[in-house]
Amino acid sequence: MLIGYIIILLFAIMIGEYLAHKYLMHMKLPRLENWFTEHHIEHHSKNRMDINIDLWPFAQLIIFSPAIAGVWYYNWVWGLVTIDLIVAHSMLWSILHRSYHDLGCRWIKYIFPFYKTWRTHHLNHHKNPHKNLGAVFGPIPDIIVGTRISL
Repeated sequence: MLIGYIIILLFAIMIGEYLAHKYLMHMKLPRLENWFTEHHIEHHSKNRMDINIDLWPFAQLIIFSPAIAGVWYYNWVWGLVTIDLIVAHSMLWSILHRSYHDLGCRWIKYIFPFYKTWRTHHLNHHKNPHKNLGAVFGPIPDIIVGTRISL
């Protein structure tokens, strides 16, 4: 049962990345103009690979704290698993994103089975920022909603 929960949580994280990327990082929203400017304009349009490169675990824990509390209330072991997966996701996301942009962590390409496919997917997102919005964790959400492109 715990393995099923982990798989569901990982899929939810992929969908969450897609939605956050599409609706927060690529839309100019009131009070989030800096996010849009740093991500969409600087990181994409001006090819600034030194910004928006890491996903901070502490920020993720704050964002997901209501979900963590709900899961913890249901079962504290699953709550710990949720916290562990959120932190692990943030760390892996940052490692992958850095390696995709040749900013270190290149060792991951030798041990991560989907590295080449996911890196190509991400770099194609930079060529067409409104496609491949499941940018770091691969094409599954883009395949589901029809926003995947391969150039």
